[in-house]
Amino acid sequence: MMHRIMEFILPVVFASTEAMIWILLIAILIIFGKGKLLPSEKMLVIERKGQYRMVLAPGLNLAQPFIEAIAKQVSPHEAGHDDLSLCFEVRDKHVATRKQPSYLLEIGMRDGVLHFETRPVDQPLHPSDPGNGQTLAGEIEKTVHAIGISWGISVQKVGHAM
Repeated sequence: MMHRIMEFILPVVFASTEAMIWILLIAILIIFGKGKLLPSEKMLVIERKGQYRMVLAPGLNLAQPFIEAIAKQVSPHEAGHDDLSLCFEVRDKHVATRKQPSYLLEIGMRDGVLHFETRPVDQPLHPSDPGNGQTLAGEIEKTVHAIGISWGISVQKVGHAM
């Protein structure tokens, strides 16, 4: 019985190699294709010990690659910048929604570690002084703008926060 089934199936399969190639290609794309990340409904906290800490507000987890690119470029090589804090309004087409076309990115230093925090623009800022971290603040600001330009992301400094 199995022999008769195979006598029927094998010629059909091998007669149409083009169809088999298309089916195999589609299967590979479905299995290994890059899926789209969805915004998370929960706050996300990512910590790389001794390097940086990232707190992403609900819906802003898609900003993670941009922030990690900034963290890789900026090294808090100078001590004594724990009072450093900067805030940027970021317009990223990959993160934007109709209700939220931009978000705030706050960058600061605590205990010698860079801290990143995202939140919606409608949450008020609490102004603070950049303190004595002017050199590092300038480095961070240049890095944020340079990465924003290279990634096609609009970044505008809006003040100091955290």
